[in-house]
Amino acid sequence: MIAYRYLRSVLALLLPVLAPLCAAAAPTDMQRDHPGRSAPVAHGLPVALGDLLISDVWARATVPSVAVGAVYFIIENRGPQADTLIDASCPQATSAMFHRTTQTNGVSHMEPVDSIAIPPGGTVKIEPGGLHLMLMGLKQPLKAGMLVPLTLRFRRAGKVVVRMQIVPLDA
Repeated sequence: MIAYRYLRSVLALLLPVLAPLCAAAAPTDMQRDHPGRSAPVAHGLPVALGDLLISDVWARATVPSVAVGAVYFIIENRGPQADTLIDASCPQATSAMFHRTTQTNGVSHMEPVDSIAIPPGGTVKIEPGGLHLMLMGLKQPLKAGMLVPLTLRFRRAGKVVVRMQIVPLDA
C-alpha cells in the first residue's frame, strides 16, 4: 500500500512534465516516409540518430546586411559502419553548403565540399577554421538567443532535425 502511494505521488509529479512531451510526439515526415526510423528534434541538446550523435550545434549572430552564416557542430559515430553527411537545409536560408577552410601561404581559402565522411568509431568536428556549413541567402538575420531548426541528412542514418543555438556575434 505504501509503495502504491509513493508511485502515485511520483507519477503525479511527473505527469505535468511528461504530458506535453507525449503530445508533441506526432509523426514527422521522416517517420511517415521511413517507418521504424525516427527524426528526433533537440533544443540545443545532443541528438542521437542510429549510431550517430550530433551535438554542440551553433552559429554566430549575423548583421542585417549579411546574407550568409556559418554553422558548427560535432558528429560522433558510435557504430561499426561509416556514414556520410550528404545534405543540410534550414528554413532561415535559401540553401546550405558544406565548405572547408584551408590555409595556403598564410591566406585562408574556402572551398566547397560535396559530403562529409564520418568514420566508424570516429568524431568529426564541423568547426571554425575547418569544415563548416554555410547558410546562404539568409531570409532574416540570425539573432543571438534564437534556436533555429537545421535538418541534416545522412546516407545511412537518414534525416534528423536539430536546433542550432545562435550565439552573440563576438562569441
